[in-house]
This record gives sequence, structure tokens and C-alpha cells, in this order.
Amino acid sequence: MKTIKIIFCIAIWLVLGWLCLSKISQGIHDENLISQMPQRTYDEIVDTLTSRNGFQPTEHQIVTYYYERFKK
Repeated sequence: MKTIKIIFCIAIWLVLGWLCLSKISQGIHDENLISQMPQRTYDEIVDTLTSRNGFQPTEHQIVTYYYERFKK
């Protein structure tokens, strides 16, 4: 029974570690894309999303909108 608990604990830590790493890599990707984006495009996306949502968009929302609108 003790070995099952240890295996379960290790599995939980592995899943949590993987989730953290995927969030970090997504954040790095978003920052890199935004830094390479033309300022005019960035401003247009932020204005569009702000007027649509009523609040400042997150980096991930900006990147998602960029891919949906400009990379088709």
C-alpha cells in the first residue's frame, strides 16, 4: 500500500511539473511573438480587444487574436 501512495505522489508531482513548464513555455512564446509584432498591429489588436471586452487583454489573448486574424 505504501508503494502505491509513493507512485501516486510521484505521478501527481510529474503532472504538476509538466503543467507549470507548459504554462511557462506558452508565456515565453507569447512574449517573443509580441516583441516581434509591429507596433501598429499590436495597438490595433489591443484597441479592438479592449473595446470588445471592456478591459485590457492579456498577452495570450493578443497572440490568439493575432493568429486568428492575421495568420490565416
